[in-house]
Parts: sequence; structure tokens; C-alpha cells
Amino acid sequence: MLVQRWGRPPGAPYGRYPFGVTVTAERTFGGITIPSELRAGWWWGTDRQDEGEFFRAEITGAA
Repeated sequence: MLVQRWGRPPGAPYGRYPFGVTVTAERTFGGITIPSELRAGWWWGTDRQDEGEFFRAEITGAA
């Protein structure tokens, strides 16, 4: 998912910048499949995506 998010990435003034989330895995808990691994950050979809990534998560259980 890619959106234009208002904010201030490191070294940049406030404004709208590419921000995105990528789901890299799914898992099934109790018969329901949900995203279980994701990455997020600034500059998504550009050559600066790797430098802008600041969040990773892994869901290991759900009830």
C-alpha cells in the first residue's frame, strides 16, 4: 500500500511524502488469515525506500 502522508521524514521539511506498508507474510490463527509480517516507512516506491524504512513487525499470535 502506498499513500502520500503528511509528515517530516528525517532531513526533510514538513510536507506530503510517499509512505507505504508491505506485507511479506500471512498466517492463519483460529481459521482466520491475517498479515503476519510487515514493513513500513517513508519514500515507498522510490529508490530511497530502504533508507526510509523504520518499522517492522511480526504477528506471532492472535485471539
